[in-house]
Amino acid sequence: MFKCTKCGKQNSDTAKFCTDCGATLTASAVSTTHPPPPVIPSSNQSGVKRRWAVGSFLLIGVMAAVYFLFFKKTYKKEDESGEIETIQLKEQVNKWSTALSKKSLNNLAELYDDSLIYYQVKMSREGSLGIVSAFFSKNPDYFQQLVGEIEVEKIDNNNFKCSFVKKATLNGRTTDYPSYIRFRKQLGELKIIEEGDLVTDKNIARIAAGKKIQVNEGESYTDITGKLIYKGDCYVIITGSFVNETYARGYADSINKQGYQNIGYLWIPDYPSLSGKPFYATFIGPYQTYAACENNLRTLKKTGRFWYGIKVSYDSQRIEIR
Repeated sequence: MFKCTKCGKQNSDTAKFCTDCGATLTASAVSTTHPPPPVIPSSNQSGVKRRWAVGSFLLIGVMAAVYFLFFKKTYKKEDESGEIETIQLKEQVNKWSTALSKKSLNNLAELYDDSLIYYQVKMSREGSLGIVSAFFSKNPDYFQQLVGEIEVEKIDNNNFKCSFVKKATLNGRTTDYPSYIRFRKQLGELKIIEEGDLVTDKNIARIAAGKKIQVNEGESYTDITGKLIYKGDCYVIITGSFVNETYARGYADSINKQGYQNIGYLWIPDYPSLSGKPFYATFIGPYQTYAACENNLRTLKKTGRFWYGIKVSYDSQRIEIR
């Protein structure tokens, strides 16, 4: 606003003449309008930048902390889950050992899968239980316990292997067997899908490598499965009889694990010199002479008091060694 120097009237900044007295408004007229404040560089601009930098740093820190805590919690859950599985697996191994020591087929049935590899022979649960039942009948004094730690190996999310040593006592003799059991998790349950020990594995590998006792042409022998291959008359020490081949092979394996050598089995009706009954018979042998069979029977009789020697032949004449 400009103030007229003649009459003192206030006029607009664009007026050239005083609206009251008509006097010309000159440059000397006094402006009463307050000039705008000077522009002063703000000292807050650098502060804002600093605050943005600090805020960004804090945000990154918070995000990193959340990320770390989340994944740490996840890893912790995974670790805890692994620990629980290990505990459960060890419990199952102990249940298995206790079931064998107490001769509880029902408890074993709960642990076994529908089919499993039983000492390197694939069979049904019923087949393996039949072998165990026959073994219990022949060896009522059998007892076993676990010694040392049970080592657990995770094969994948559903398969596990437990390795341990079992101390088995049979006929007053105690032997350590490095053993293993494989489990599979199905619908939240752990089932045994393989049972074995390193002693049996070694014996099977030895046989597979051709290291079984060599025989001369014309002499009977047992093949890799233990079945008698008849090439001529021979003698064997009968150790048991079974309704099917699986049971016979299983029992032959159990005898082999006790330290006996030259274990086999045969189908009784194949040989007229035997009883003709429809059973598989397990034996120790074969021996090529009566004397060899008799000498071994005298030694082994202390263990298997019901064992006896017999001639295996296509001749119907029955020759027993008692």
